[in-house]
Amino acid sequence: MSENYLDQSCKAKEYLSRLPKVSIVIPFHNEHWTTLLRTVTSVVGRSPPELIQEIILVDDYSTKGR
Repeated sequence: MSENYLDQSCKAKEYLSRLPKVSIVIPFHNEHWTTLLRTVTSVVGRSPPELIQEIILVDDYSTKGR
C-alpha cells in the first residue's frame, strides 16, 4: 500500500461525534521512574481529557527499590 492510499482512507473514515471514555493501562517492569513519568505525562498531554476515565499503572513484579 502506498502512503497516499492510507492518507485518503483515513480522511474518508467517519468517527462518532461522541467517543466513550477509556481506561489507559500502563504495565511496567523495573522501569526508571523518569521514563515512567515521561510516559504518563505524554499520555495526559496528548489525550483529550474528556476521553480519559482513568490511568492505571501496573507494576509487573519489579525488583527495583522504590
